[in-house]
Amino acid sequence: MNLNKIQEFAKKILRNSTKTKNSLSSLAKDNCSELTRLVGCFILKSQSGVTVYVLKGDRVFGKKQSHDILALHDKNGVFVIDPSVWQFFPNKKSILISNSKNIKDAIKSAEKIYGGKWKVSEKLSLKKCLKNQKKWISVIRKNNQK
Repeated sequence: MNLNKIQEFAKKILRNSTKTKNSLSSLAKDNCSELTRLVGCFILKSQSGVTVYVLKGDRVFGKKQSHDILALHDKNGVFVIDPSVWQFFPNKKSILISNSKNIKDAIKSAEKIYGGKWKVSEKLSLKKCLKNQKKWISVIRKNNQK
């Protein structure tokens, strides 16, 4: 799995959502749901043999805030990535959060890093991606116009 390519795709979506030169930290804020799903769709289209799950955390960092990340399951295990990692960790160099053996361990990893309560909220499909990707891009652009 080419995590650098996936990370560059996430950055490109954020940077193309506005004409300003805002930091990745400010561009990622309030866009985790849409960005996570767009990156998941990119992975489904470009990587074979990967099952993409959206993990949702509630009360992350002890706040009344939810957050979405991805669990990418393939023959090597589960890669947990956060396409909008910069909203919480502005200086983070990689969207990779952890490697796990299975989804249950991936959820434990998310809880350890972000706090709160985590669960699998959905399994992404290409059908859902095709139906919703324009809407998700529109929401990110709207959020970054503020």
